[in-house]
Amino acid sequence: MDAGSVWKGLAYGGFASCVAETITMPVDVVKTRLQMDGAGGVQRLYNGSMDCAKKMVAADGPGALFKGLPPALLRQSTYGSLRYGLYGPIRDALGVEPGTPKHMIPLWKKIAAGAGAGAISSAIANPTDLVKIRLQTDGNLKGPDGEFLPKRYTGMGHAFVTIVKEEGIFGLWKGVGPTCGRATALAAAELSTYDEVKSRFLQFGVFAEGLALTLATAFVSGFVSTVASIV
Repeated sequence: MDAGSVWKGLAYGGFASCVAETITMPVDVVKTRLQMDGAGGVQRLYNGSMDCAKKMVAADGPGALFKGLPPALLRQSTYGSLRYGLYGPIRDALGVEPGTPKHMIPLWKKIAAGAGAGAISSAIANPTDLVKIRLQTDGNLKGPDGEFLPKRYTGMGHAFVTIVKEEGIFGLWKGVGPTCGRATALAAAELSTYDEVKSRFLQFGVFAEGLALTLATAFVSGFVSTVASIV
């Protein structure tokens, strides 16, 4: 979040987000399938996460667990990049003098900066998030008669073009309100917690700079942001 320049922050944030997205993609795909399972009153297909993953692999191969990866990576290269890259500049714009020790920066400024970075980045990246969800659920939705609806998209580019053609350019921003709201809460909790906890660990000598500090701080901020995003 503090890479020395805005551009480095954007690049580092985007790269780290893409790596994390690739590793956790199967979990995201299974989560999306389970959320859509039984929608509209149709019969449920899965008995749980493992059952869902097994049936997807049996039907379409291991690649089924990575459906929607291209738009997901595009989203993270924009959303993840902006979220981390904008945090520092927004925080400093709230009246933080250059060189101010992190533990001396008021917590509310860190929270406000995280919220602002999350809101801006999620609003900009909403089209990529929408396309990712559409591709993950494509061919898995049932019609009124209980039969699976045919797949509508052949890939990321086709999905973008089809959505714009059928729903207009603003169709790419469907759901931006709740998406932005969740991202605002998540980023406000995650980024401010990371900044605050890391500075306190260093201040009280719990950890020195290094991998242990990064892992411990990331664990705490990840837990806090997860709780904040589901409340």
